[in-house]
Amino acid sequence: MTSLPPSVPVFPVLPLPAQFVAGAWSPKSPPAGMTAWGTELVVVSTKTGHVERVLARGRLEVLAQEGSHVFFGQLPGNEETVIYEVSITGGPVRRIGTADSLTPSPNGDFLADQSDSTTDLVVRDIATGTTASIGLRVLAPHIVDPVLKSLPWVSPGDYFAALIVSNASGPDVSELVVVEARPHRPLVVVRTKRFSASMTWDFISRSAKPSTVLGGWVPSSGNGPPGPRVVQVTLSGRGVSIRAVGTLPASCSDGEGGVDAIDPSGQHVLCSSNPFDIVRFLQGRYRIARSISGNSLVITTATW
Repeated sequence: MTSLPPSVPVFPVLPLPAQFVAGAWSPKSPPAGMTAWGTELVVVSTKTGHVERVLARGRLEVLAQEGSHVFFGQLPGNEETVIYEVSITGGPVRRIGTADSLTPSPNGDFLADQSDSTTDLVVRDIATGTTASIGLRVLAPHIVDPVLKSLPWVSPGDYFAALIVSNASGPDVSELVVVEARPHRPLVVVRTKRFSASMTWDFISRSAKPSTVLGGWVPSSGNGPPGPRVVQVTLSGRGVSIRAVGTLPASCSDGEGGVDAIDPSGQHVLCSSNPFDIVRFLQGRYRIARSISGNSLVITTATW
């Protein structure tokens, strides 16, 4: 069992955000057979759960939000997913290109995506349109049948962290690989951290604090509180260190619902519930700040 330091506050208390964006549809008339894609891209109030504005319509999925820019994927029939960008305030939708997934860098210079579910990561220079790629087997040569689980950028945006897990049967081992992305240069691995099977990662997300990412993991033994543990993962020249932040409520566990989004400050988490809980870090622990039920929305993917 991996031991972590006691939970400690790692950030000042911030007010609850006013809104988040989500891919959603009404349960009154869900599309036939649709379980993972929404029919609208919406801005939702964290106070009421009501839709404040609709940004786009169609069979779509939220991918990321950076500042006022929202990136989403749209699947036209059986074709490859098309990536679009739109302002959170509304307005014209801009086509970015095709990809299976997408993560924009905080500095706005790059888009990272997984071009194939098992082989390559691709980083696109937004200004020039040029790309650089690297294979998952190159990133994690010790992982059998490697699969990408998360791909957050490390603030301010010249590095990203690829969380790679094994798709093969056996121990649930994983690796966190930090990769440097520079204009007109190949992608370079700068740091690798292997994790034992005692840490089953639920998510890795971008952090507002430089040189860190936020992670959520569940002990494979199943002992302790039911929700995922949130940790701050610091990437320094001396290696990778982990500091515990707190444990999420049961509504954020896979058995109850799951984590839909966590904001970069680490203070607020959106968890699937009936239909969702907004969780806030307060007085050294995560607590449910607001539960919104009886709402017509069904959240498929979301981000602050």
